[in-house]
Amino acid sequence: MTSEGTERLSRPRAAPKWSLGILVSDGWAALSTDACWGDTYLEADGCDITVTHPGYAAFADEGSLVVLNDCRVKTASHTGMLCGKSKMQLHRCRIWSDRHCALIFAVMENGSQLGQLTVDSCEIQTGADMFVVKGTNAYLDIRNSKLQSDTGRIICTDANREDPMATPVVPGEPLYGIKVALSDMEIRGDIIHGDENRAMSISMRHTKIRGAIRGAVIALDKASRWFADQDSFVTIYGSFEEAQLDAAEGVTIHAFIEDRKNQEISLKSGGRLAINLDN
Repeated sequence: MTSEGTERLSRPRAAPKWSLGILVSDGWAALSTDACWGDTYLEADGCDITVTHPGYAAFADEGSLVVLNDCRVKTASHTGMLCGKSKMQLHRCRIWSDRHCALIFAVMENGSQLGQLTVDSCEIQTGADMFVVKGTNAYLDIRNSKLQSDTGRIICTDANREDPMATPVVPGEPLYGIKVALSDMEIRGDIIHGDENRAMSISMRHTKIRGAIRGAVIALDKASRWFADQDSFVTIYGSFEEAQLDAAEGVTIHAFIEDRKNQEISLKSGGRLAINLDN
């Protein structure tokens, strides 16, 4: 099936399911939801999804859940967009996006909204930053996936200051923030937190990261490792062994660790761990 606009638009109380289809859209969206308000479910199983010009493969609007299982996706812009209180799940998909795999944002709503993205056993390659969160709360659960970004950035966040329709932050309002769960992977790429209105936390389970991490609170289980190839700025939460951290020669991991004395530690590959020295 081909289309010059939205291939399939789902509205409230709908539950469409596509299986073993070939979906081609000239732009905007192959699969989309709109004005759902909590009761729309959209699923595609084993489909080939192509968006030939700038647009996205799937859109999860307020209150919807969009699920792609075993799909092959190629888009000129994004694979998924999540707006407001929405959910998207990508399972066992092979994805190429010229820009982002997922863009999570909110407009004209309230600061309590949460976008939730699950990525499980996928192969993803992007031309721009892979997962982008702009001015909203988000939970990202990324498991057992192969990730490659041409920019070298896997997760980036910002406050979405350039969008006049962005959801405003009320002073003193408690915010969920941005929480990332990484498990059973080896990742090469950076995680950069730039939304000063929200905290970002990253939990790592059986995961190895090679790249910079900036602006986040991180927690590592005993099977996780982090190699910083650029200067990084983090808070480390929970117990860990110094051997779990490493940095390239000339690179510093600037870390705040509660109840630790100020100290500088030389790391295996020639970098250093500066604890409570630069915060």
